[in-house]
Amino acid sequence: QHNNIKMPRYRKNVKDLSSEEKRRYMQAIRSLIDSGVHMQFVRMHAAVGNIEALNGRRVLMGHSTHNFLPWHRYLLESYEEELRKVDSEVTIPYWDWTDRASTTAVFSSDFMGSIAQGAVQDGPLAGVEIDGQPIRRFTSRLERIDNLQALASEQRVLNIVTLRNRSNEDYDRFRIALESSVHNRVHVWVGGDMGSLRTAVRDPVFMLHH
Repeated sequence: QHNNIKMPRYRKNVKDLSSEEKRRYMQAIRSLIDSGVHMQFVRMHAAVGNIEALNGRRVLMGHSTHNFLPWHRYLLESYEEELRKVDSEVTIPYWDWTDRASTTAVFSSDFMGSIAQGAVQDGPLAGVEIDGQPIRRFTSRLERIDNLQALASEQRVLNIVTLRNRSNEDYDRFRIALESSVHNRVHVWVGGDMGSLRTAVRDPVFMLHH
């Protein structure tokens, strides 16, 4: 049985997933939601994003700091390990925000479901509750895709990569540009659960975004 052997990891663009790959990925996601494992990651992200320092000030250990990229990589790898306990052939795909076809594939009725004004209404996540609450988004699926591509355009991403290449001695300049100029804007664009650090991981779109 395939569940007894861990297959190689290959992270695909969502738009390149087959119908079967989508089905198996969403089935594994549902399994983690139903078992409560998914909620553990929601709490982990919220906790690490808001740790009280000894002097009483809030410290964002996973955000607005040099830990941002490595910590989120750790989070995704840990989540993927849980997915692969359900199905060893599953790997988290990625969402290319600069590509309209990728965005359309993410928010399709056979994957994450249409972006809705409120709870997700279609797809495998329709009617699903996490910790007693539905998954929420606050934008419309098609009319704001052009707006997203303006916020997270290919040129904007290339500019950030170019900054990194010019500033090898200054990782934080690159991290700040990536986190604030693109990453945060996509969270806000999806809205709902994704729009808040405390609830962002509730929406499985979170994993594709990172």
